[in-house]
Amino acid sequence: MLLRRRIDHMGVAAPAGMVRQWQVELESAFGQAFTIVDRDNLSDHRRERGFDASPWEMGSHFIIFDNRAGR
Repeated sequence: MLLRRRIDHMGVAAPAGMVRQWQVELESAFGQAFTIVDRDNLSDHRRERGFDASPWEMGSHFIIFDNRAGR
């Protein structure tokens, strides 16, 4: 779908313990850089650009997880 330009954004939900591994493997398999989005990353983005800032401004390929899961 990316090659056919039918989508602009892609999101992958990954278990917190495997996020870095997924990031490396997705880049090596597809040649695409994925931005890791967690609560802290999103807070930093909103602090820099305002609360109404969209997380979709951070890139177009995302790995999403909650770094507080399982606590």
